[in-house]
Amino acid sequence: MHADADPASAGRLKARWELARAAGRPFATAHLAQSLDAKVADAQGRGRWITSPQALEHAHGVRARVGAIVVGTGTVLADDAALTVRLPGEPERELPGVVAGASPVSASHRLAVRAAEGGAVVRVPAHDPFSVLTASGADHVLLEGGPTLLAAFIEADLVDELYLYVAPAFLGPGVDATAALAARPVRDPVRWSPDPAGREPERLGPDLLLHLSPAA
Repeated sequence: MHADADPASAGRLKARWELARAAGRPFATAHLAQSLDAKVADAQGRGRWITSPQALEHAHGVRARVGAIVVGTGTVLADDAALTVRLPGEPERELPGVVAGASPVSASHRLAVRAAEGGAVVRVPAHDPFSVLTASGADHVLLEGGPTLLAAFIEADLVDELYLYVAPAFLGPGVDATAALAARPVRDPVRWSPDPAGREPERLGPDLLLHLSPAA
Protein backbone atom coordinates (compact mmCIF):
# COMPACT_ATOMS: atom_id res chain seq x y z
CA MET A 1 0.00 0.00 0.00
CA HIS A 2 1.05 3.60 -0.36
CA ALA A 3 3.18 5.21 2.28
CA ASP A 4 1.46 8.56 1.61
CA ALA A 5 -2.11 7.28 2.11
CA ASP A 6 -4.05 9.03 4.89
CA PRO A 7 -5.81 6.89 7.54
CA ALA A 8 -9.29 7.01 5.97
CA SER A 9 -8.03 6.10 2.52
CA ALA A 10 -5.70 3.47 3.96
CA GLY A 11 -8.65 1.72 5.65
CA ARG A 12 -10.34 0.92 2.34
CA LEU A 13 -7.07 -0.01 0.66
CA LYS A 14 -6.09 -2.20 3.61
CA ALA A 15 -9.33 -4.15 3.23
CA ARG A 16 -8.61 -4.73 -0.46
CA TRP A 17 -5.00 -5.66 0.35
CA GLU A 18 -6.18 -8.26 2.86
CA LEU A 19 -8.72 -9.57 0.32
CA ALA A 20 -5.94 -9.96 -2.25
CA ARG A 21 -3.62 -11.74 0.15
CA ALA A 22 -6.38 -14.10 1.31
CA ALA A 23 -6.99 -15.02 -2.33
CA GLY A 24 -3.29 -15.70 -2.89
CA ARG A 25 -2.80 -12.91 -5.40
CA PRO A 26 -1.05 -9.53 -5.54
CA PHE A 27 -2.74 -6.21 -4.78
CA ALA A 28 -3.58 -4.74 -8.20
CA THR A 29 -3.35 -1.05 -8.98
CA ALA A 30 -4.51 0.18 -12.39
CA HIS A 31 -4.07 3.48 -14.10
CA LEU A 32 -5.75 4.86 -17.17
CA ALA A 33 -5.24 8.08 -19.16
CA GLN A 34 -8.21 9.27 -21.19
CA SER A 35 -9.91 12.27 -22.76
CA LEU A 36 -13.12 13.85 -21.51
CA ASP A 37 -15.06 11.63 -23.91
CA ALA A 38 -13.37 8.50 -22.48
CA LYS A 39 -11.00 7.87 -25.39
CA VAL A 40 -7.59 6.33 -24.76
CA ALA A 41 -6.41 6.86 -28.35
CA ASP A 42 -7.53 8.71 -31.46
CA ALA A 43 -9.06 7.15 -34.56
CA GLN A 44 -5.58 6.21 -35.80
CA GLY A 45 -4.74 4.46 -32.52
CA ARG A 46 -2.40 7.19 -31.26
CA GLY A 47 -2.77 7.72 -27.52
CA ARG A 48 0.66 8.29 -26.04
CA TRP A 49 0.30 12.03 -25.45
CA ILE A 50 -3.33 12.36 -24.32
CA THR A 51 -2.28 13.63 -20.89
CA SER A 52 0.42 16.06 -19.79
CA PRO A 53 4.03 15.61 -18.65
CA GLN A 54 2.84 16.26 -15.10
CA ALA A 55 0.40 13.35 -15.32
CA LEU A 56 3.15 11.16 -16.79
CA GLU A 57 5.47 12.02 -13.91
CA HIS A 58 2.75 11.08 -11.40
CA ALA A 59 2.20 7.79 -13.24
CA HIS A 60 5.90 7.00 -12.93
CA GLY A 61 5.64 7.73 -9.21
CA VAL A 62 2.92 5.07 -9.05
CA ARG A 63 5.15 2.70 -11.01
CA ALA A 64 7.94 3.25 -8.51
CA ARG A 65 5.81 1.72 -5.73
CA VAL A 66 4.98 -1.61 -7.39
CA GLY A 67 6.85 -4.86 -7.83
CA ALA A 68 5.81 -5.64 -11.42
CA ILE A 69 3.87 -4.20 -14.35
CA VAL A 70 1.24 -6.13 -16.33
CA VAL A 71 0.63 -5.30 -19.99
CA GLY A 72 -1.19 -6.97 -22.84
CA THR A 73 0.45 -7.90 -26.11
CA GLY A 74 -1.58 -5.15 -27.79
CA THR A 75 0.16 -2.53 -25.65
CA VAL A 76 3.56 -4.05 -26.36
CA LEU A 77 2.90 -4.00 -30.10
CA ALA A 78 1.39 -0.50 -30.16
CA ASP A 79 3.76 1.30 -27.78
CA ASP A 80 6.89 -0.89 -27.67
CA ALA A 81 6.56 -0.63 -23.88
CA ALA A 82 9.80 -0.52 -21.87
CA LEU A 83 8.28 -0.86 -18.36
CA THR A 84 10.79 1.39 -16.68
CA VAL A 85 10.53 3.96 -13.90
CA ARG A 86 11.69 7.42 -14.96
CA LEU A 87 11.60 10.11 -12.28
CA PRO A 88 13.45 13.45 -12.14
CA GLY A 89 16.81 13.20 -10.43
CA GLU A 90 16.76 9.38 -10.32
CA PRO A 91 18.36 6.83 -12.64
CA GLU A 92 15.97 4.99 -14.94
CA ARG A 93 15.28 1.46 -13.73
CA GLU A 94 13.52 -1.55 -15.20
CA LEU A 95 10.58 -3.24 -13.49
CA PRO A 96 9.66 -6.92 -13.86
CA GLY A 97 7.03 -7.31 -16.54
CA VAL A 98 4.16 -9.70 -17.24
CA VAL A 99 2.95 -9.78 -20.85
CA ALA A 100 -0.54 -11.26 -21.19
CA GLY A 101 -1.96 -12.59 -24.43
CA ALA A 102 -1.19 -15.03 -27.21
CA SER A 103 -0.37 -12.58 -30.02
CA PRO A 104 3.23 -12.91 -31.23
CA VAL A 105 5.66 -10.16 -30.27
CA SER A 106 8.55 -9.32 -32.56
CA ALA A 107 12.04 -10.13 -31.28
CA SER A 108 12.92 -6.47 -31.87
CA HIS A 109 10.48 -5.14 -29.26
CA ARG A 110 12.18 -3.92 -26.12
CA LEU A 111 10.52 -6.41 -23.78
CA ALA A 112 11.40 -9.29 -26.12
CA VAL A 113 15.01 -8.13 -26.18
CA ARG A 114 15.05 -7.90 -22.41
CA ALA A 115 13.57 -11.41 -22.06
CA ALA A 116 16.14 -12.81 -24.50
CA GLU A 117 18.88 -11.29 -22.37
CA GLY A 118 17.54 -12.99 -19.23
CA GLY A 119 15.55 -10.04 -17.91
CA ALA A 120 12.52 -10.35 -15.66
CA VAL A 121 9.77 -10.67 -18.28
CA VAL A 122 7.08 -13.37 -18.04
CA ARG A 123 4.75 -14.29 -20.91
CA VAL A 124 1.27 -15.55 -20.00
CA PRO A 125 -0.45 -16.73 -23.21
CA ALA A 126 -3.96 -15.91 -21.98
CA HIS A 127 -5.93 -13.04 -20.51
CA ASP A 128 -7.21 -14.95 -17.44
CA PRO A 129 -6.77 -12.20 -14.85
CA PHE A 130 -6.02 -14.38 -11.83
CA SER A 131 -3.36 -16.38 -13.69
CA VAL A 132 -1.78 -13.18 -14.96
CA LEU A 133 -1.58 -11.71 -11.47
CA THR A 134 -0.09 -14.78 -9.84
CA ALA A 135 2.49 -15.12 -12.64
CA SER A 136 4.04 -11.84 -11.55
CA GLY A 137 5.48 -13.23 -8.31
CA ALA A 138 5.02 -9.77 -6.76
CA ASP A 139 2.94 -8.53 -3.83
CA HIS A 140 1.79 -5.40 -5.69
CA VAL A 141 1.36 -5.03 -9.45
CA LEU A 142 0.41 -2.21 -11.79
CA LEU A 143 -1.99 -2.91 -14.66
CA GLU A 144 -1.07 -1.02 -17.81
CA GLY A 145 -2.54 -3.45 -20.27
CA GLY A 146 -4.86 -1.19 -22.26
CA PRO A 147 -8.68 -1.19 -22.29
CA THR A 148 -9.18 -4.84 -23.25
CA LEU A 149 -7.00 -6.27 -20.51
CA LEU A 150 -8.17 -3.71 -17.95
CA ALA A 151 -11.80 -4.57 -18.69
CA ALA A 152 -11.10 -8.24 -17.97
CA PHE A 153 -9.67 -7.35 -14.57
CA ILE A 154 -12.58 -5.03 -13.74
CA GLU A 155 -15.11 -7.71 -14.72
CA ALA A 156 -13.29 -10.19 -12.44
CA ASP A 157 -13.22 -7.67 -9.53
CA LEU A 158 -9.43 -7.87 -9.49
CA VAL A 159 -8.65 -4.15 -9.64
CA ASP A 160 -8.08 -2.91 -6.11
CA GLU A 161 -7.50 0.76 -6.88
CA LEU A 162 -7.57 2.94 -9.98
CA TYR A 163 -5.75 6.13 -10.89
CA LEU A 164 -7.73 7.86 -13.63
CA TYR A 165 -5.99 10.70 -15.48
CA VAL A 166 -8.44 12.85 -17.44
CA ALA A 167 -7.26 15.33 -20.07
CA PRO A 168 -9.56 18.34 -20.71
CA ALA A 169 -9.99 17.48 -24.38
CA PHE A 170 -12.41 15.73 -26.71
CA LEU A 171 -11.16 13.30 -29.37
CA GLY A 172 -14.42 12.22 -30.96
CA PRO A 173 -14.16 8.86 -32.77
CA GLY A 174 -11.32 6.82 -31.36
CA VAL A 175 -10.45 3.97 -29.03
CA ASP A 176 -13.02 3.85 -26.23
CA ALA A 177 -11.70 3.22 -22.71
CA THR A 178 -14.75 1.13 -21.82
CA ALA A 179 -15.65 -0.63 -25.07
CA ALA A 180 -14.50 -4.03 -23.79
CA LEU A 181 -16.70 -3.94 -20.68
CA ALA A 182 -19.91 -5.94 -20.69
CA ALA A 183 -23.10 -3.89 -21.15
CA ARG A 184 -25.03 -3.27 -17.94
CA PRO A 185 -28.37 -1.61 -17.13
CA VAL A 186 -28.19 1.89 -15.71
CA ARG A 187 -29.54 0.61 -12.37
CA ASP A 188 -26.75 -1.96 -11.99
CA PRO A 189 -23.42 -0.51 -13.15
CA VAL A 190 -19.96 -1.41 -11.88
CA ARG A 191 -19.64 1.23 -9.18
CA TRP A 192 -16.45 2.81 -7.83
CA SER A 193 -15.90 5.06 -4.83
CA PRO A 194 -13.91 8.28 -4.87
CA ASP A 195 -11.07 8.78 -2.46
CA PRO A 196 -12.69 7.78 0.86
CA ALA A 197 -10.96 10.64 2.68
CA GLY A 198 -13.04 13.07 0.64
CA ARG A 199 -10.12 14.72 -1.13
CA GLU A 200 -10.94 16.57 -4.33
CA PRO A 201 -9.56 15.38 -7.67
CA GLU A 202 -5.93 16.48 -7.98
CA ARG A 203 -4.76 18.94 -10.62
CA LEU A 204 -1.76 17.74 -12.62
CA GLY A 205 -0.88 20.48 -15.06
CA PRO A 206 -4.00 20.80 -17.23
CA ASP A 207 -5.27 17.33 -16.27
CA LEU A 208 -7.34 15.93 -13.42
CA LEU A 209 -6.45 12.85 -11.39
CA LEU A 210 -9.11 10.76 -9.68
CA HIS A 211 -8.15 8.07 -7.17
CA LEU A 212 -10.86 5.40 -7.00
CA SER A 213 -11.51 2.06 -5.36
CA PRO A 214 -14.23 -0.56 -5.95
CA ALA A 215 -17.45 0.28 -4.13
CA ALA A 216 -18.07 -1.99 -1.16
